[in-house]
Amino acid sequence: MIVVNLASRSGTLWAAVAAIVTLAGAGWAEEVARVVATPAAPAPGDDAAKGDLDRLQGSWSCTHIEIGGKLVPPETYASNKNGLAAPIIRGDAWMEARREDDLKPYYTIKLNSSADPKQVELVHADGEVLDGIYKVEGDTLTFCFVVADDVPIRFATKKGLPLMLVSYKRKK
Repeated sequence: MIVVNLASRSGTLWAAVAAIVTLAGAGWAEEVARVVATPAAPAPGDDAAKGDLDRLQGSWSCTHIEIGGKLVPPETYASNKNGLAAPIIRGDAWMEARREDDLKPYYTIKLNSSADPKQVELVHADGEVLDGIYKVEGDTLTFCFVVADDVPIRFATKKGLPLMLVSYKRKK
């Protein structure tokens, strides 16, 4: 069974996920165990991760957020209070894009492209870690995150589970 200590998590994103978990009730942890895997260690000299990181460079705009099987209305994340709505990625830094002339690192990006599906770890400046999976298809970037010490195994959410699916389109 997976044990998640939501009390140790902070921030707007974790508050939203905690609310979903609370609504899910008993039994959600067992269900999470069916849709997550233990994070894999990156392969030494993971050149594919470097190539993927290169493909993430630039400005992105969020096109879709789904948490626990429920679509999040765009007006909810348009304010970009949690840094997820319009990131600018430079190097391994996920920059908060409230203003192009005043960028601040929001997350450090760590990729593991040797895992299947490919895994990502976003480390916030305050130490919070967001584990998930990612894929890049042309100008579309998709993540699926889980609030646990594991990572999702597919790009989907389900009612009552603390999974978050986020998609982006590259800004031209």
